[in-house]
Amino acid sequence: MPERGFNTEFWTDPFVRKLTAEAEYLYIYLWTNQRCNQAGLYQITPDVIAFETKLPVEKIPDLLKLLEPKVKWYPEQDLIWVKNFIKHQYKSPKFLIAAASRLKDINNNGAVKELLEYNLKKYSISIPYEYSMDTVPILDSDTGTGTNPNTKSSANKGGLGGKAKDIQKQFEIFWQAYPKKRNKGQAEKAFKKAAPDEQLMAVILTAIERAKKSAQWLKDNGQFIPYPATWLNAKGWEDEFTEETSGADKRHTEPPKLENWANKPLRPATGNLGDWTPDKPLR
Repeated sequence: MPERGFNTEFWTDPFVRKLTAEAEYLYIYLWTNQRCNQAGLYQITPDVIAFETKLPVEKIPDLLKLLEPKVKWYPEQDLIWVKNFIKHQYKSPKFLIAAASRLKDINNNGAVKELLEYNLKKYSISIPYEYSMDTVPILDSDTGTGTNPNTKSSANKGGLGGKAKDIQKQFEIFWQAYPKKRNKGQAEKAFKKAAPDEQLMAVILTAIERAKKSAQWLKDNGQFIPYPATWLNAKGWEDEFTEETSGADKRHTEPPKLENWANKPLRPATGNLGDWTPDKPLR
Protein backbone atom coordinates (compact mmCIF):
# COMPACT_ATOMS: atom_id res chain seq x y z
CA MET A 1 0.00 0.00 0.00
CA PRO A 2 1.54 3.37 -1.03
CA GLU A 3 2.39 5.79 1.76
CA ARG A 4 2.65 9.56 1.64
CA GLY A 5 3.45 12.40 3.99
CA PHE A 6 0.71 14.70 5.23
CA ASN A 7 1.73 17.89 7.04
CA THR A 8 0.16 18.21 10.49
CA GLU A 9 0.15 21.99 10.02
CA PHE A 10 -2.66 21.38 7.53
CA TRP A 11 -5.19 22.22 10.23
CA THR A 12 -3.65 25.62 10.98
CA ASP A 13 -3.22 26.62 7.34
CA PRO A 14 -5.17 29.90 6.82
CA PHE A 15 -6.41 28.56 3.48
CA VAL A 16 -7.84 25.42 5.10
CA ARG A 17 -9.44 27.36 7.96
CA LYS A 18 -11.55 29.30 5.48
CA LEU A 19 -12.92 26.17 3.79
CA THR A 20 -16.31 24.68 4.43
CA ALA A 21 -16.39 21.24 6.05
CA GLU A 22 -17.18 19.57 2.71
CA ALA A 23 -14.39 21.41 0.87
CA GLU A 24 -11.94 20.56 3.64
CA TYR A 25 -12.93 16.90 3.45
CA LEU A 26 -12.55 16.91 -0.34
CA TYR A 27 -9.11 18.55 -0.08
CA ILE A 28 -7.89 15.77 2.22
CA TYR A 29 -9.35 13.16 -0.11
CA LEU A 30 -7.52 14.60 -3.13
CA TRP A 31 -4.20 14.23 -1.26
CA THR A 32 -4.84 10.71 0.01
CA ASN A 33 -6.90 8.73 -2.49
CA GLN A 34 -5.25 5.78 -4.20
CA ARG A 35 -5.20 7.46 -7.63
CA CYS A 36 -3.01 10.32 -6.42
CA ASN A 37 0.46 9.57 -7.78
CA GLN A 38 3.96 10.93 -7.03
CA ALA A 39 3.38 13.90 -9.33
CA GLY A 40 0.12 14.95 -7.69
CA LEU A 41 -1.40 15.16 -11.19
CA TYR A 42 -3.82 12.35 -11.95
CA GLN A 43 -7.05 11.44 -13.69
CA ILE A 44 -10.25 11.00 -11.72
CA THR A 45 -13.89 11.70 -12.53
CA PRO A 46 -16.41 13.61 -10.39
CA ASP A 47 -18.64 10.55 -10.10
CA VAL A 48 -15.74 8.50 -8.67
CA ILE A 49 -14.97 11.28 -6.19
CA ALA A 50 -18.61 11.40 -5.17
CA PHE A 51 -18.85 7.61 -4.81
CA GLU A 52 -15.75 7.36 -2.59
CA THR A 53 -16.37 10.47 -0.48
CA LYS A 54 -20.18 10.17 -0.32
CA LEU A 55 -20.37 13.83 -1.32
CA PRO A 56 -23.22 14.77 -3.71
CA VAL A 57 -21.90 14.51 -7.26
CA GLU A 58 -23.57 17.78 -8.27
CA LYS A 59 -21.52 19.59 -5.61
CA ILE A 60 -18.12 18.35 -6.75
CA PRO A 61 -17.46 21.05 -9.42
CA ASP A 62 -18.26 23.89 -7.01
CA LEU A 63 -16.19 22.34 -4.23
CA LEU A 64 -13.23 21.97 -6.58
CA LYS A 65 -13.48 25.66 -7.43
CA LEU A 66 -13.32 26.46 -3.71
CA LEU A 67 -9.99 24.64 -3.55
CA GLU A 68 -8.31 26.95 -6.06
CA PRO A 69 -5.44 27.90 -6.14
CA LYS A 70 -4.25 24.89 -4.10
CA VAL A 71 -5.92 22.46 -6.48
CA LYS A 72 -6.42 22.84 -10.22
CA TRP A 73 -9.13 20.95 -12.08
CA TYR A 74 -9.00 20.25 -15.82
CA PRO A 75 -12.61 19.15 -16.47
CA GLU A 76 -12.09 18.33 -20.15
CA GLN A 77 -9.61 15.57 -19.27
CA ASP A 78 -10.93 14.83 -15.74
CA LEU A 79 -7.51 15.78 -14.37
CA ILE A 80 -6.77 16.91 -10.83
CA TRP A 81 -3.52 18.63 -9.87
CA VAL A 82 -2.71 18.99 -6.17
CA LYS A 83 -0.21 21.78 -6.67
CA ASN A 84 1.96 21.44 -3.54
CA PHE A 85 1.97 17.65 -3.48
CA ILE A 86 5.56 17.17 -4.72
CA LYS A 87 6.91 19.77 -2.30
CA HIS A 88 5.61 17.81 0.70
CA GLN A 89 6.56 14.34 -0.60
CA TYR A 90 9.93 14.89 -2.26
CA LYS A 91 12.79 13.42 -0.17
CA SER A 92 15.31 12.24 -2.77
CA PRO A 93 16.05 12.42 -6.53
CA LYS A 94 14.55 8.92 -6.88
CA PHE A 95 11.18 10.37 -5.98
CA LEU A 96 11.48 12.92 -8.80
CA ILE A 97 12.19 10.14 -11.27
CA ALA A 98 9.10 8.31 -10.02
CA ALA A 99 7.06 11.52 -10.36
CA ALA A 100 8.33 11.99 -13.91
CA SER A 101 7.41 8.42 -14.82
CA ARG A 102 3.83 9.08 -13.70
CA LEU A 103 3.61 12.11 -15.95
CA LYS A 104 3.99 9.93 -19.04
CA ASP A 105 0.41 8.74 -18.46
CA ILE A 106 -0.97 12.28 -18.65
CA ASN A 107 -2.36 13.14 -22.07
CA ASN A 108 -2.15 16.89 -21.55
CA ASN A 109 1.20 18.51 -22.25
CA GLY A 110 -0.14 21.88 -21.13
CA ALA A 111 -0.92 20.58 -17.64
CA VAL A 112 2.43 18.79 -17.45
CA LYS A 113 4.34 21.87 -18.54
CA GLU A 114 2.49 23.99 -15.99
CA LEU A 115 3.38 21.51 -13.23
CA LEU A 116 7.06 21.44 -14.20
CA GLU A 117 7.36 25.22 -14.38
CA TYR A 118 5.47 25.72 -11.11
CA ASN A 119 7.72 23.39 -9.10
CA LEU A 120 10.89 24.79 -10.65
CA LYS A 121 9.98 28.45 -10.16
CA LYS A 122 8.33 28.22 -6.74
CA TYR A 123 10.37 25.47 -5.04
CA SER A 124 13.51 25.08 -7.23
CA ILE A 125 12.48 21.47 -7.82
CA SER A 126 13.53 20.30 -11.29
CA ILE A 127 11.67 17.18 -12.42
CA PRO A 128 13.58 15.05 -14.99
CA TYR A 129 11.03 15.31 -17.77
CA GLU A 130 12.08 16.38 -21.26
CA TYR A 131 9.93 17.82 -24.04
CA SER A 132 10.45 17.11 -27.73
CA MET A 133 7.89 18.45 -30.18
CA ASP A 134 4.46 17.32 -28.91
CA THR A 135 5.74 14.25 -27.12
CA VAL A 136 7.61 13.84 -23.89
CA PRO A 137 10.38 11.26 -23.28
CA ILE A 138 10.60 9.98 -19.75
CA LEU A 139 12.82 7.80 -17.61
CA ASP A 140 11.41 4.29 -17.55
CA SER A 141 10.70 3.36 -13.93
CA ASP A 142 12.07 -0.15 -14.41
CA THR A 143 15.10 0.33 -16.66
CA GLY A 144 16.07 3.92 -15.87
CA THR A 145 16.42 4.69 -19.60
CA GLY A 146 14.80 7.44 -21.62
CA THR A 147 12.35 6.83 -24.46
CA ASN A 148 11.13 9.21 -27.14
CA PRO A 149 9.13 8.16 -30.20
CA ASN A 150 10.66 11.01 -32.24
CA THR A 151 14.28 10.00 -31.67
CA LYS A 152 16.42 6.91 -31.81
CA SER A 153 16.70 5.11 -28.50
CA SER A 154 20.10 4.56 -26.97
CA ALA A 155 21.53 2.55 -24.12
CA ASN A 156 21.90 4.44 -20.88
CA LYS A 157 24.14 2.50 -18.57
CA GLY A 158 23.22 2.94 -14.93
CA GLY A 159 20.90 5.82 -15.84
CA LEU A 160 23.86 7.82 -17.21
CA GLY A 161 24.66 8.88 -20.72
CA GLY A 162 24.38 12.09 -22.70
CA LYS A 163 25.91 13.53 -25.86
CA ALA A 164 29.58 14.44 -25.75
CA LYS A 165 28.98 17.81 -27.41
CA ASP A 166 26.71 18.88 -24.56
CA ILE A 167 28.93 17.72 -21.71
CA GLN A 168 31.08 20.86 -21.51
CA LYS A 169 28.04 23.13 -21.47
CA GLN A 170 26.39 21.00 -18.80
CA PHE A 171 29.57 20.99 -16.72
CA GLU A 172 29.69 24.79 -16.69
CA ILE A 173 26.11 24.84 -15.45
CA PHE A 174 27.03 22.34 -12.74
CA TRP A 175 30.13 24.34 -11.79
CA GLN A 176 28.12 27.52 -11.36
CA ALA A 177 25.55 25.74 -9.20
CA TYR A 178 28.00 23.91 -6.93
CA PRO A 179 28.93 26.04 -3.88
CA LYS A 180 32.52 24.82 -3.32
CA LYS A 181 34.63 25.59 -6.39
CA ARG A 182 37.80 23.56 -5.87
CA ASN A 183 39.91 21.41 -8.23
CA LYS A 184 37.96 22.27 -11.34
CA GLY A 185 40.02 19.94 -13.52
CA GLN A 186 39.24 16.92 -11.36
CA ALA A 187 35.60 17.95 -11.19
CA GLU A 188 35.42 18.14 -14.98
CA LYS A 189 36.89 14.64 -15.30
CA ALA A 190 34.36 13.27 -12.81
CA PHE A 191 31.53 15.04 -14.61
CA LYS A 192 32.55 13.66 -17.99
CA LYS A 193 32.74 10.20 -16.45
CA ALA A 194 29.16 10.55 -15.17
CA ALA A 195 28.09 12.07 -18.53
CA PRO A 196 24.60 12.96 -17.31
CA ASP A 197 21.77 13.19 -19.79
CA GLU A 198 19.16 15.93 -19.42
CA GLN A 199 17.05 13.93 -16.97
CA LEU A 200 19.96 13.19 -14.66
CA MET A 201 21.24 16.76 -15.03
CA ALA A 202 17.93 18.01 -13.66
CA VAL A 203 18.22 15.60 -10.74
CA ILE A 204 21.80 16.75 -10.01
CA LEU A 205 20.89 20.44 -9.98
CA THR A 206 17.88 19.85 -7.75
CA ALA A 207 19.99 17.75 -5.37
CA ILE A 208 22.57 20.55 -5.12
CA GLU A 209 19.87 23.09 -4.23
CA ARG A 210 18.54 20.81 -1.48
CA ALA A 211 22.02 20.09 -0.16
CA LYS A 212 22.77 23.83 0.08
CA LYS A 213 19.99 24.10 2.67
CA SER A 214 21.11 21.07 4.69
CA ALA A 215 22.64 21.27 8.15
CA GLN A 216 25.75 19.44 6.94
CA TRP A 217 26.52 21.89 4.13
CA LEU A 218 25.68 24.98 6.19
CA LYS A 219 27.80 23.97 9.18
CA ASP A 220 30.95 26.04 9.81
CA ASN A 221 30.49 28.15 6.68
CA GLY A 222 30.45 25.15 4.37
CA GLN A 223 33.55 23.44 5.74
CA PHE A 224 32.00 20.02 5.29
CA ILE A 225 30.84 20.47 1.71
CA PRO A 226 32.71 17.83 -0.32
CA TYR A 227 34.86 18.82 -3.26
CA PRO A 228 32.81 18.68 -6.48
CA ALA A 229 34.80 15.75 -7.90
CA THR A 230 34.30 13.79 -4.68
CA TRP A 231 30.58 14.55 -4.72
CA LEU A 232 30.21 13.45 -8.33
CA ASN A 233 32.21 10.23 -7.93
CA ALA A 234 30.12 9.33 -4.88
CA LYS A 235 26.83 10.01 -6.74
CA GLY A 236 26.03 12.69 -4.20
CA TRP A 237 22.76 13.45 -5.96
CA GLU A 238 21.39 10.24 -4.40
CA ASP A 239 22.11 11.45 -0.84
CA GLU A 240 19.30 12.44 1.48
CA PHE A 241 19.63 15.52 3.65
CA THR A 242 17.82 17.08 6.57
CA GLU A 243 17.31 20.79 6.04
CA GLU A 244 18.76 23.19 8.61
CA THR A 245 16.30 24.03 11.38
CA SER A 246 14.89 27.52 11.66
CA GLY A 247 15.85 29.99 14.36
CA ALA A 248 12.61 29.24 16.22
CA ASP A 249 13.50 25.56 16.40
CA LYS A 250 17.05 26.29 17.60
CA ARG A 251 15.94 28.11 20.71
CA HIS A 252 15.42 24.81 22.54
CA THR A 253 18.86 23.45 21.73
CA GLU A 254 21.18 26.42 22.23
CA PRO A 255 22.92 26.57 25.64
CA PRO A 256 21.78 29.32 28.01
CA LYS A 257 23.74 32.56 27.86
CA LEU A 258 26.02 33.37 30.80
CA GLU A 259 25.64 37.14 30.96
CA ASN A 260 25.77 38.61 34.51
CA TRP A 261 26.25 35.24 36.17
CA ALA A 262 29.58 36.42 37.67
CA ASN A 263 27.79 38.95 39.91
CA LYS A 264 25.28 36.48 41.30
CA PRO A 265 26.08 34.76 44.65
CA LEU A 266 26.77 31.06 44.49
CA ARG A 267 24.58 28.77 46.53
CA PRO A 268 25.58 25.25 47.53
CA ALA A 269 23.62 22.37 46.12
CA THR A 270 24.00 20.13 49.20
CA GLY A 271 25.43 20.19 52.71
CA ASN A 272 24.72 21.91 56.01
CA LEU A 273 23.85 25.55 55.46
CA GLY A 274 23.61 26.49 59.13
CA ASP A 275 26.76 28.59 59.35
CA TRP A 276 27.45 29.20 55.66
CA THR A 277 27.95 32.75 54.39
CA PRO A 278 28.92 33.91 50.85
CA ASP A 279 32.48 34.74 51.99
CA LYS A 280 33.19 31.23 53.27
CA PRO A 281 34.41 28.49 50.90
CA LEU A 282 32.12 25.56 50.26
CA ARG A 283 33.22 22.13 51.44
